[in-house]
Amino acid sequence: MTAAPLPVQARDPHRYRLARAGIHQVWQYDEQFLFGDGRLLLRGKNGAGKSKALEMLLPFLLDGDSRRLDAAGGAKTTLKWLMLSGWSGGTNRLGYLWLEFVRTTPEGGTERLTLGAAVKASTSTGEARTTYFVTSLEVGEELPLPDPRRRPSLEQLRDLVGPAHCYERATDYRARVARELFGLTDLARYRNLIHLLYNLRRPTIGDKIESGELVTVLGEALPPLDDDVLDKVAHNLDDLDSVREELGRLEQTNAALTTFLTSYRGYLRGVLRARVGSVRDALGDLREKRRAAGTAERVLSELTEKERTAQRQASELDQLRDDADTELRALRDSAAYRALGDLRDRRRLVAAVEATAGSRWTTATIARSAEESAAQRLREESEQIGAELTDLRTGVRDGRRLARACGLDEALVAELPASRTSTLVAAATVVLTDDAGSSHEIVRPAAHTLDDGLPDAVQGWRAALSEAATVTTARRRSATQLLADLGKLAEADARAGLLREHAERLDAEVGEARTRQTARSAAVVEASDTYAADVTSWARRLPDPTRVTALVTLPDDNELPLEERALDRGAAERIADTGHEIAAPILGSYDERRDEILAREGAIRTDLDTARAERSRWERDHDPEPPRSAYSGAVRDPNTGAPLFLLLDFDETFPEQDRPGMEAALEASGLLNAWVCADGTVLAPDTHEILVHPDQPVPGPHLAAALRPVPGHGVSGPALHHLLRCIGLGESTSAPSWISTGGRWQLGALRGAHHKDRAEYIGASVRAATRERRIAELTTRIEDLRASLAEQAAAREEVERGRDRLRGALRDIPNGQNLATAWAAYDAAVEETGRLAAALSTATRDAETAWSAAVSLRSRAQAHATADGLPFGRDLLVQTLGDLGRLLDALRRFDSSAGRIVVRLGTHQANRTSWAQARQKREKAESEYDEARRDLDTARQELHTLETAIGASEQEILAQEAAAAARLTEATRSLPAARHTLSVVHDDRIRAEQERDQALAALAEKEQAVLAGSGRLRRPLGLPGLTAAANLGGLETEVAAFDESQDGSVRSRVKALGDLTDAVESRLGPTRHDVSDSTILGHGERMRDGLSGGYDAEVSEVDGIKRFALHDDTGAHDVAVVGQRIQAAADEARLRLSTREQEVFERYLLGELGDHLARQLLAARNLLHTMNDTLEDVRSSHGIGARLRWELPKDTDADVKAAVGLLDHVSALRSREQSAQLRDVLRRRIEDARQAEPSAGYATHLRVALDYRSWFTFTVMVTDTATPSERRLSHRTALSQGEQRVVAYLVLFAAAAAHFASVARSAPTAPRLILLDDAFAKVDEPTHGRLLGLLVSLDLDFVITSERLWGCFSTVPSLHIYECLRDPLARGVATVHFTWDGKSRRLVGV
Repeated sequence: MTAAPLPVQARDPHRYRLARAGIHQVWQYDEQFLFGDGRLLLRGKNGAGKSKALEMLLPFLLDGDSRRLDAAGGAKTTLKWLMLSGWSGGTNRLGYLWLEFVRTTPEGGTERLTLGAAVKASTSTGEARTTYFVTSLEVGEELPLPDPRRRPSLEQLRDLVGPAHCYERATDYRARVARELFGLTDLARYRNLIHLLYNLRRPTIGDKIESGELVTVLGEALPPLDDDVLDKVAHNLDDLDSVREELGRLEQTNAALTTFLTSYRGYLRGVLRARVGSVRDALGDLREKRRAAGTAERVLSELTEKERTAQRQASELDQLRDDADTELRALRDSAAYRALGDLRDRRRLVAAVEATAGSRWTTATIARSAEESAAQRLREESEQIGAELTDLRTGVRDGRRLARACGLDEALVAELPASRTSTLVAAATVVLTDDAGSSHEIVRPAAHTLDDGLPDAVQGWRAALSEAATVTTARRRSATQLLADLGKLAEADARAGLLREHAERLDAEVGEARTRQTARSAAVVEASDTYAADVTSWARRLPDPTRVTALVTLPDDNELPLEERALDRGAAERIADTGHEIAAPILGSYDERRDEILAREGAIRTDLDTARAERSRWERDHDPEPPRSAYSGAVRDPNTGAPLFLLLDFDETFPEQDRPGMEAALEASGLLNAWVCADGTVLAPDTHEILVHPDQPVPGPHLAAALRPVPGHGVSGPALHHLLRCIGLGESTSAPSWISTGGRWQLGALRGAHHKDRAEYIGASVRAATRERRIAELTTRIEDLRASLAEQAAAREEVERGRDRLRGALRDIPNGQNLATAWAAYDAAVEETGRLAAALSTATRDAETAWSAAVSLRSRAQAHATADGLPFGRDLLVQTLGDLGRLLDALRRFDSSAGRIVVRLGTHQANRTSWAQARQKREKAESEYDEARRDLDTARQELHTLETAIGASEQEILAQEAAAAARLTEATRSLPAARHTLSVVHDDRIRAEQERDQALAALAEKEQAVLAGSGRLRRPLGLPGLTAAANLGGLETEVAAFDESQDGSVRSRVKALGDLTDAVESRLGPTRHDVSDSTILGHGERMRDGLSGGYDAEVSEVDGIKRFALHDDTGAHDVAVVGQRIQAAADEARLRLSTREQEVFERYLLGELGDHLARQLLAARNLLHTMNDTLEDVRSSHGIGARLRWELPKDTDADVKAAVGLLDHVSALRSREQSAQLRDVLRRRIEDARQAEPSAGYATHLRVALDYRSWFTFTVMVTDTATPSERRLSHRTALSQGEQRVVAYLVLFAAAAAHFASVARSAPTAPRLILLDDAFAKVDEPTHGRLLGLLVSLDLDFVITSERLWGCFSTVPSLHIYECLRDPLARGVATVHFTWDGKSRRLVGV
């Protein structure tokens, strides 16, 4: 089968074609390659480096993707490996790769575009960095990359091509190449094109075609899904998974915490319900006490008022009795009979009594002032002590808060006794009459005093403070001890951690040591195998390798002990001895052969020197002369003549064919080089004897008819002409001397003959031609001798190489040091493993012991903390210790202040006594004044009565006496009853006052008890997270009001407590949800088991309440706080997941990936149409062609069918329902792939689930112009094997042509090329020409590699071929360059 003679793709004379390429200082290349009209063949044996050259050039320089260098699809070939493997020329290495495209413009001009990569590698960093460049400069003079002396550095490269044309990122470079060379701005199309080139370049493609996997190859050649798009979507899906996993962990933890917190809420509410009940009962008692105190106060007030009334009534009766008695006595003493002298006596008496009353009024006034001052002092002192007690009470409240902070019951800091003030005497206003009779309104100040029991109460409070200090000191001591224990625990934990880390390090080291032991065991085997392989390879350099290879043959059984699977340490010495034994006799024979060749070289060199000397002579002589006889020694004087040949030339009419014979005869006769004198005499050149004397011309023909004179050198023309006439022309019997045209001659008696092929000396032009010819002949001779010498040198070098190879082999006996080192390393690893294992055992025991000790210390410390109600954390404990210290200082300050108050209370008691004394003095002075006043009144009355009586009648005096007596009698009768009533009311008032005081004391005591007990309700509400855990939100106002009230009065504090109690009680709910202590502990264990990780639960007891804390990396947190945080985090994660899912599926899965999948599907269909269009024009000489079908299989999954239908439109054109349907389809396929391989990532799942190429199936149909039907290509198709292969490759070539045809529609100058590594490996040679002819007919440039293909077929009009040669024992790749012009192959340079 042959391709049709007419090409299916017209050759575009103006598109870019591959022209040149270069690899300089990359791997082992420093070479430039030429293309024959865009075609290049790299051939050579396996390992010669031909595939490496292709890998480094194409398609790498089209896309800059160093990850895809390896043609086999692996990762062995990397830029780092290419630059540094085997490199020992320095620290840094700079290499260049370049590719030149050239096109002819319609105007006949030339445009070129060079793509390149500068690769700089460093042995110190172990990195290889690439700088890409695109330039129109011509590599050579403008861009001297091939010249090692002028090869630019990176900086110079940037200066030459311009910074704007250099790229550090492959993506930027790829975009530039796609745009400038292929006219593509859609990088997806460009990636599809490059993907095809990579696929066709794979060396296994021939195997796949051969094994019937053509449809697989076609599927792989279709545009793939972009890795960047897949990775982007996969990254977002992986993010979704991480969010889901996080949400799963959060929900698991949230479920465990929610269940627990429900029970914990019941437990906390039960505890708070009990405490609210206690407070509620106490408040009820307080109300009763307050009600009783109010009743007592009211009774006391009523009795006090009754006492005042009784007192007033009794006083009035006293006054009435005294007035009546005085009046009566005055009347009786005022007898009319009394003389006027008695009246004067009375008046003097009145004056004396007035003086006494005045004095006593003054004394009473002073006493009242003293009493007022004493009352003032008493009042001020009571206020000062009260103020001090108030200040102290404020400090005590702070102390109680501090006690709460220390974990102590605030009741330990007892409430300061109430400073109750009692009234010694109420303020009163009395009207007193002075001795002059004037009325004075006197305000008697109230006298207040502190409770008599206050000093004892303060002393008792001080005793309570002492007890509190004792408890605080004990707690501080306990906290200090716990802190020390925690320090020991920290040290134990640290030591246990260090020991555990040490044990883990040792365990890791043991693992590493065992790994090293295994690795070094493998290294021994590897070193042994490597050494055996090296020896086996090296043994091939010996004449008899079997003796050596027998020493390194090992059993191939991995179950054998290491000593039986690897060479022993003495192997190297035995191998060296054996090698020398083998080489010794061979080296002797090499020396003998070399000596023989050296002798032949000497002979040839002598001949060469002779030829060189003769050529030098000919080159020096511009007008050569015939060779002179060795016996010719006569001296020739140029002034006396010249040789005959210089004086003659052939006549133009003399036939050319006769000239050689004539010159041969002249030369043989000696005439040619004979000396001609001026007279024409011819002398012999050696003896100067006369050969010819011009005498008489010969009869008949003579030489003048064939030769013409060339006068000169003193010889005239006539003389020469005469001489010629004297010598006959042709054989003659009459002429003594003649010369024939047949080479015969006669000089007298001498005759002879000679033959020459051409004339050499007669005539200047002939001599010039002779000179040139002789130089050329000598040059050829020299070259032949040189060649012979080179052959001998080559033979000698071959012998020397053989000898040197053998000597080199002996020098290069594989070094067994690596094997010995491997054995030593293995022994060291075994020893190290044993040592580390022993150390690990010891370290493990030490770590376990230390850990047990740490656990024991932790348990004791936790028990200590739980028993004493102390925090377990060190920071909290340090804070508690500080609080305890501050509390002790406060207690000391309280005691000191209380001591000062006790002293003030003593002073206050003395002042109270002073006031009582002043009051007694005032009462006594007023009593004495009253007595004096009564005496004065009596005296005045008597005086008045006397004065009146003297002037009245006797009847009037009697009437007055009777009235006075009656008043006296009535007052005397009524006074005892009034005094009795007063006494009874006074006693009742005293009892009521005592009852009032007792009620107030009971009230104050109850208030203190209630306030002291309020802490049992308030403290839990202040514990972190408790109100949240009990779901008692909204208590902030009541709690804040309660705390603010602590600085106010007792009543306000009690009211705030009641409000707080009501608020808490209203939120507690029904009792059926309450949980007991034992139940909540069980629920706590279940919660611990249900945590997803990252948290550790711990239970403690604070203020009689079970508290649960969760520990994470940041410390301990209350379970309710963590629950809220986890709940919020779960809600946020759910929202984030929902939002993220919508974004990922809408934007990435349906948007970017869906649209990309739709575009690639459309591109594949378009490519298929173009391929079929191309195939339609290609037929064999028998009319056989091919057509492709690309269809979904009949058993295709419904989801795939749905996806294909929905992907006919991009996302912008799909309806909401279609988008939802496509999303569900894609999700199901992804999920199926994920379940099939759950350990893989989403990138793998996406490639498996959404690779549309796996959904469809290719069918290759064979067409035949002879029949309208089509046949499916298979092994059973009635085609020869060669025809089947041609059809298969034709389809692949059509795929490439279709890609480039699609590009050419918008970029007609874009290149068209195909890459084939190990091309046509299993195809017979006659088919090679057909396949290459197909590439030419499709106008596809190509770069192919092959081990046996030459490519010299008439179907290929031009081709450059490079034979790659590489010695595996030496660095570097050599090439032999051939060209093919469609007819003949030529070795370049020859």
